[in-house]
Amino acid sequence: MNRFNHSMITLAVAGGLCGGIGFVQAGLPSDVPGAQRLEEHYKYPHMHHAMASLREARKELDMAEDVFKGHRQDAIDHVEQAIRTIEVGLKEQHDEEATLPSASRSAGNLDEEHFPHMRHALERLKDAKTELEAADHIFAGHRDEAISFTDKAIKQIEDGLHDAEK
Repeated sequence: MNRFNHSMITLAVAGGLCGGIGFVQAGLPSDVPGAQRLEEHYKYPHMHHAMASLREARKELDMAEDVFKGHRQDAIDHVEQAIRTIEVGLKEQHDEEATLPSASRSAGNLDEEHFPHMRHALERLKDAKTELEAADHIFAGHRDEAISFTDKAIKQIEDGLHDAEK
């Protein structure tokens, strides 16, 4: 699925859950419902979308089985650090987030039978990383630090899944 199609699906799901205010990726045509409203609401929609994905990942990690030899807890710690880092960066840019419902997305073709929460968390972290990489570089290192923490969380989940599936 290309990035535009993924964005359209994200918009459709999030828009329905959020009453038309969805998390979208910059560069969508202005005739896509909700795209203009988000761009007007936030200066840095990629950062806010990354925050929503990180929060979804955190929820999934909370629900995951605790059979991952510490990888789950390490991933939780990294996700929390990434969230705090983004919050600081957004505050410094005077773009604090309003309270909007999070944008849940389908996990797609994940293996639902084996550790679904960890797999969902992994997908949300990958979403967050994509959004962070697309975000502006003006966050005085907070963006790059959030990417680093997100990468560490991804690695912990991948290592945990690998260890658990042996």
